[in-house]
Amino acid sequence: MVVAKQEPPSWLKSFAVLCVWINALLQARAFAGPGKFIAIVIEIGKKILTLFLTLIIIVFGFANALFVLLRDTLPMDIVQQYNGTLTNDNGATIGSISLSQTPQSNTNMWSRFDYSILATYFFLGIGWDSVTTFNPNTALYLMMVLFSLVAVILLLNILIGLITEVFSASLRAGRQAWLRQRAELIAELELFMLSPSQRQHPDWFPHLVYYEAHSDTIKNWRRRLYLEEMGELDADFVRRELKGVKDDLNDELKEIKGMVGQIRLFMKNPIDGGDFGNKSGRSSMISV
Repeated sequence: MVVAKQEPPSWLKSFAVLCVWINALLQARAFAGPGKFIAIVIEIGKKILTLFLTLIIIVFGFANALFVLLRDTLPMDIVQQYNGTLTNDNGATIGSISLSQTPQSNTNMWSRFDYSILATYFFLGIGWDSVTTFNPNTALYLMMVLFSLVAVILLLNILIGLITEVFSASLRAGRQAWLRQRAELIAELELFMLSPSQRQHPDWFPHLVYYEAHSDTIKNWRRRLYLEEMGELDADFVRRELKGVKDDLNDELKEIKGMVGQIRLFMKNPIDGGDFGNKSGRSSMISV
C-alpha cells in the first residue's frame, strides 16, 4: 500500500501553528507570573459562557432576519457610483464621467447566510458598512435600531461589567487559582508522562504527607477566608442589629427576674402550710 505524500492545506497549517502557540501559553501556567493571568482568563471564560451563548443566538437571529430581508437585492443596485466632470487646462467643462464599482461575490454580503452571520458580527464593533449602500428601508432601519439596543447597548455593557467583576475577584484570589492550576498540571504530567513503576516510587509519591503550621497561622487564615466570604459589612446595619438583640435580651432578663421573684415569694408562703424546707422528708399535701 502506497500512501501519497500531500501537502496539507494552508488553513490546516495555520490552525496547527495557532494551536502550538496556545499550548505553549497553557504550559506557562506553571509559573507564577503568567499563571495568574491565565487563571483569570479561564475563570472569565467560565463565568461569561451563558451570556456569550445568548449573544451568539441573538447574532444568528438578526443574521437570519436580515438575510431574508436583503438577499434578493442585486449587486448592481448597491455598488458605489462616482459621477464627475471633465475639464481642460483652461477650466472649461468638456464632458462628464461616470464610474461604478465592479460587483464582487461579496458585494451583497446578505446574499449568503454565512456572509450574513459575519456581517451581523461586524455590527458589534466594526460598523454598518454592509448596509449603508442599500436604499432607505424602514424595516432595515428598524432591524439596526433593535440590534443596537439589544446587543450593542445592553448585552455588551453587561458583558463588560461581568468581566470587570470577575477580573477583580479573580485578581484577589490569583495565587490560589494559580496554585490550583499548577496542581492540575502536575497531575497531568504524573498521569501521562510517568510510567506505572515511576508512579509507585515511594520517594516521589509518599503515602503520608505531613504539614506543619502554627495555630495562630491557621486562625489568621480562617479569619481571612471568613472575611473574604462575608465581604464588607455595613457598620450601621450591624449596630442596629446588635441594638435589637440587646433590647430583646433586656426584655427577657426582666421576665426572668419577675419569675425569680414569684418563685421566692412562693417559697416564703407555701400553699396550705406546705414547707419546702422540711428536713424530715415529709411531703407537703395540697388540698384541692
